[in-house]
Amino acid sequence: MGVRQVGVDDAMVLLEQDWVKDRILHWEDTSAARPSLAGPTQPLPEFLAGICLRRGLGVPQRPSEATISGTVLARVDWGRWLADCPNALCANGAEMVSVQTPVFICASCGSPESGGKWYAVKFPCNKAAIERELLLRPAVALIGDVRVGRGWAPGQSLAALRAEREALS
Repeated sequence: MGVRQVGVDDAMVLLEQDWVKDRILHWEDTSAARPSLAGPTQPLPEFLAGICLRRGLGVPQRPSEATISGTVLARVDWGRWLADCPNALCANGAEMVSVQTPVFICASCGSPESGGKWYAVKFPCNKAAIERELLLRPAVALIGDVRVGRGWAPGQSLAALRAEREALS
């Protein structure tokens, strides 16, 4: 059985579920409720390490103070908290992130630039306010022929999120 990445099509399936409409998703939400997408219910580090092993990317050590080097910023894409791979040679590496264990290693490339170490995931200090604002907009909306979902990028202000929501109304 192969492991597959959770992409926009999977996000669309998730967004159609009633249990998703009142939250911005973290790893813990999808691993418990959608094991067919996220893998068996398990901590994120174990899941990512297993993918790296199966892809022949090496097995990162368990996250600890000694095995965490550097930081990646969390963002929201299609109602899911994600972090992007900082490796410039990695194409589209992004993983859902955990609030319980906020660490990241890219399952696409294994994060070789970090020497096999994990990155700490940094959530914004106003995370709760961002989530509240995002939940005021539809899970999926159309702007012309383009579908847009709940999203936030590091550095984007709450005022900018409000302006986007008002434009969708």
